[in-house]
Amino acid sequence: MNSSGMKQLVVIGGGVVGVTTAWALAEAGHRVTLVEREAALGTGASRANGGSSATATCRRWPMPACR
Repeated sequence: MNSSGMKQLVVIGGGVVGVTTAWALAEAGHRVTLVEREAALGTGASRANGGSSATATCRRWPMPACR
C-alpha cells in the first residue's frame, strides 16, 4: 500500500465474480491485475453456470423493510 491508501492487487479468475471484483477494486482506486487462463473473459462461469439464479427457490424475507 502506498501513502494514498491505493493497493496493488491481483484477482485470479476472469469469470463473473472475478471481473466484477476487479472492476469494483479499480473503481475504489486500486491498481488491479486480472489473471485469466482462457482467451476470453467469462467463459468459465458460462460453462459452469456461475451466475445462475434459481427463482423457484426464492422466498420473501420476513422483515418489513424487505417487502
